[in-house]
Amino acid sequence: MRQRDKALEAAAACLTGVACYRELGALEGSRDGHQVGFAIQSGGWDVIVALPHLPVVLGLDRDRWLPSECDADDLDLGDPELGRRFHIHGAPADIVRSALTSALRPRLCALGPTCLTVADCELRLAKRYGYYYAEPDDIAAAIALCTELACALEHAVASGEAQLLSRARAGAPYRPGPDPDLLRTVRLDRDAELARAAARLRRRRRRRATWTALGLVGAMLWAVTLLTR
Repeated sequence: MRQRDKALEAAAACLTGVACYRELGALEGSRDGHQVGFAIQSGGWDVIVALPHLPVVLGLDRDRWLPSECDADDLDLGDPELGRRFHIHGAPADIVRSALTSALRPRLCALGPTCLTVADCELRLAKRYGYYYAEPDDIAAAIALCTELACALEHAVASGEAQLLSRARAGAPYRPGPDPDLLRTVRLDRDAELARAAARLRRRRRRRATWTALGLVGAMLWAVTLLTR
């Protein structure tokens, strides 16, 4: 069996209501109430989980060898092993910390995705190998982890919104609703935090693309040098 077919078969086994687009190396289905996509890429694959609009930005990047302007900006989750393996950034920080539970963090480290992002109404996990990529255990682990993280994010956002409304009522128990000025201030602060995190995510994506392109150019020059000797 070709590894493309083996990878698609492994992903399909984790989902229900599967629609397979074999010629494209992709499929989609459902798991735990979420629409899940699986797409084969060069040297690996992506798992994509559709999300409702959530006020959350999250990025985990394994490329620690890349030059970084902002190691100090990495989000501290109190997990030294996770911090050693990944650059982590996201906002709101309290929601990210709540969603990346102590049960999920070791599984992230064990799976070792190339990157994981939450933005633009989707959660995307990328895993690259550079060799045989049809690893059924990794595929099953990634799909399970992504859907559980999606559920955790939705729950954390709902809890965070409830806490925000509770804080906006603090000090005035007989007020019929939250203090609109306080609510507006808190939401503006949260929007600014999200905008900063989204900007960092875009910068890291551009940086990763630039260094990938430079690596390809270097490999081509090396090959040309060998051929012309």
